Amino acid sequence: MTDKETIEHFYNIFKLGSWNPKTITNKKYKPQWRWAASYTAAYKIAKLIVPYAVTKKNKLQEIITIMTKTKEIKEKTIEKARKNAENDYQGGGAYRAFLEMFYKNKIEEDKKNGQKNSEDV
Repeated sequence: MTDKETIEHFYNIFKLGSWNPKTITNKKYKPQWRWAASYTAAYKIAKLIVPYAVTKKNKLQEIITIMTKTKEIKEKTIEKARKNAENDYQGGGAYRAFLEMFYKNKIEEDKKNGQKNSEDV
């Protein structure tokens, strides 16, 4: 867009993304300005402006639908990974059980060999 004030106005309304000049190599063209927003910011902006859109309303609705599905998939994937991690990690219980078995075995071996351990003293 060649109107800096319009880009600046939208940026000031939404307070999302960033705006800057586009590099123009050919001097016969007017200076151009770009407003860019991240995935999350673009999603928020699209949801806010879709009721007022006319020519791009269908495209905005399509973007919102795709981003909503993507967001839901990410949330489900994260939840599944969290549950798997909880099931995989036993909080050191297996390690403690291993140490207990090792210690009991060590006591039995010491008794067989006629040695005293710290519990027998």
